[in-house]
Amino acid sequence: MTVEEETCATGEGLPKLLPELGDFDGVVVGEPTDLGICLAQKGLLVLEVQAAGLARHAAHAHRITGPNAIVEAARGILALEDGRLGPSHPVLGPVTCQVTTISGGTRRNVIPDRCVYALDIRTVPGFDTKALTGLVEERTGAPVRVISDRFQPFETDADEEIVQAALRANPSAAVGGSETMSDAVWTRRFPTIKVGPGSTDRSHTAGEFIKLDELFAGTRFYERLIRAFLS
Repeated sequence: MTVEEETCATGEGLPKLLPELGDFDGVVVGEPTDLGICLAQKGLLVLEVQAAGLARHAAHAHRITGPNAIVEAARGILALEDGRLGPSHPVLGPVTCQVTTISGGTRRNVIPDRCVYALDIRTVPGFDTKALTGLVEERTGAPVRVISDRFQPFETDADEEIVQAALRANPSAAVGGSETMSDAVWTRRFPTIKVGPGSTDRSHTAGEFIKLDELFAGTRFYERLIRAFLS
């Protein structure tokens, strides 16, 4: 794990280190997976949708007709309510979409002419940014701007040695995919797995924690994994 994991706001994270480290035969990203072996991870596409309206006095809106940007945004959000944008991936499941921020209106007595909301879209291998953005524009009926599409999904073949070594280290481990971001986005050109102690459901929660027995189990697993991989 490195500083600025996921964000790299100042460029001091793993992307800066990778050119100095050379190629890898296998990569293990230590994220909380209950020691399950994640050989695939969703990507992240962040979109901004801008709903438009007609600014006017709220008292006149019943006779000076025109769209209310907040109402238009609400319609667009409801059009995305099922949260899915595309077919399911066999390991990662469907592309999912969630509204995470919204901003609109300037005064309590003015109909807003602009309302902007952000979409957190978790992508799967094979997705196309342009096609997905077009689908969101079609559903919401509003212009869409790409904020970020640099966090691409990855998938490692189950036959890769790093996967097989992890299975030898923990034969009963669940094998699947991960919906959350990690430094694996930067190592996806190498055989990469995400596996570590603790529950992912505690991530980004108040009082995030790991139990001591989980920590010790993780230490023992990593030792077995290293021995299995190097053998």
